[in-house]
Amino acid sequence: MFEWLHKVNCRVYLGQQMTGVKQSVIYQRNAYCNRVFTKYGITVLSPVTEEGVKSNKKKLDQPSQEVLSYFWKRDKWLIRNSHILVDITGPSKSQGLLHEIGFSRYFLMKPCVRIMKLYGPSVAVEEEDLIAPTVEKAAKFIIDEFGTPWKRLKWKFKLFRRCFFSYLKTRLSWWVDWL
Repeated sequence: MFEWLHKVNCRVYLGQQMTGVKQSVIYQRNAYCNRVFTKYGITVLSPVTEEGVKSNKKKLDQPSQEVLSYFWKRDKWLIRNSHILVDITGPSKSQGLLHEIGFSRYFLMKPCVRIMKLYGPSVAVEEEDLIAPTVEKAAKFIIDEFGTPWKRLKWKFKLFRRCFFSYLKTRLSWWVDWL
């Protein structure tokens, strides 16, 4: 009856800095991540694929506000239809990518995975679900931790418990201090 809860089905949104980056770099990152995630049975939703970015040496120009508005609405639709946001650019961030992460994590309450090497302590370790040094390790982690609807549901409960009780603790300590 509830077999579907335990079947692997996972969609990731590949977030990366695009504006001002060589299209060949954007295209190659996207293609590599697509190959790895597909090998693990993960479906990839990507703005690079949606926008039809080609592999050439030109930098991706800033689009007009009208075009950017269209892309942002479509990117939010892709993020809503994914289970996890994967940031594949590591420490490089654009304003668009920061908003994608915020929308996914803090509005939709979805897991976030970042692919980058760490060279010391980082706040990101506290807030991200994983910081992986390679795409392969990220894909394996995603399947192990979020690959089924049941695993994602358990993660949501754990996140809710962490956030809700932390909020209560903050509110109650303020109230006790006030007395």
